[in-house]
Amino acid sequence: MKPIQRFVFWLLILANSMSAQSPLRSFMTNRGKIYDFEVDPAGKWLLMAHEFESISLWGLETGAQREEYLGFGGSVRSVCLNRNADRLYAGGGDSAVFTFGMPALNRISRRTGHKNWVYDLTAHPSQNLVYSAGPDTLILVWDALSSKPIDTLKGHKQWIWKLRFSPDPNFLYSAAGETELVRWNLEKGKIDLRFHGHIAGIFDVDVHPDGTLLASASWDGTVRVWNALTGNEVQLLTPRQPMQTLLWSPDGKYLVVGDYPGNIYLYQTQNWKKIHQFQGHAGAVRKMAFLNSSSGKLELLSAGDDGRLKFWDFSAWIQ
Repeated sequence: MKPIQRFVFWLLILANSMSAQSPLRSFMTNRGKIYDFEVDPAGKWLLMAHEFESISLWGLETGAQREEYLGFGGSVRSVCLNRNADRLYAGGGDSAVFTFGMPALNRISRRTGHKNWVYDLTAHPSQNLVYSAGPDTLILVWDALSSKPIDTLKGHKQWIWKLRFSPDPNFLYSAAGETELVRWNLEKGKIDLRFHGHIAGIFDVDVHPDGTLLASASWDGTVRVWNALTGNEVQLLTPRQPMQTLLWSPDGKYLVVGDYPGNIYLYQTQNWKKIHQFQGHAGAVRKMAFLNSSSGKLELLSAGDDGRLKFWDFSAWIQ
């Protein structure tokens, strides 16, 4: 390679790296860590869950905070929207599940059921049900209309960090502190598949869009990809940092991973090649989601312990 060719080559590499590390825009909060967020399916607003006992509603186009609720008894660890995006459920340090009307953010109810923190909430894709989990090892099932608990799933031995539905809504996956990932058959009300391999707590799990693969992020410094139908491990990724969160791209061709020190990794799933790695946040990456912007770009949103929610040009990363 001639000197001028070498110079141009490295200049392109540097430009690509700088582009990856520069968000399109960001929202900055003064409520501490952002533990979770939810995006309005219509693309008009997003809702953030904060360390300092609050949730806040922001306009996606304006970048301005519109509403805030401060009546929690502890950090808010998780939020989720129902199917119609007209109700929001929130839970955290005071062991209760709150229900709000959206987008006015008016409180409807506060219900208790867990014996400790609520770490995660997820809405059933097709039924008026909400599932919650936490360190009491229980998964509670809530009637989304009455906001009352109606059932309990038992099977874990340690705290549950994350819940995720399969494209087949009869299956729910849960990631827990006992190093085990499990699949719940909701029709039978019990665990029907276990995924063994991690040697430390599992903090996140996500299902491939076609439902055939499962990815899990663990404190053991690995990301493991599983056959969702058999429980067999099919790929091991070793970033060697405590893993915090992960997410499949909408087309299933890429896996995005965030770690505790704040790095973001992008893997191409065809050959599991790492395409990007950079410092995305000053502290743990807690949550990521995809957004189709009004300009036609596919954006990746990430939130972290630095109190920032950042918008990245994902379309540019994969060109």
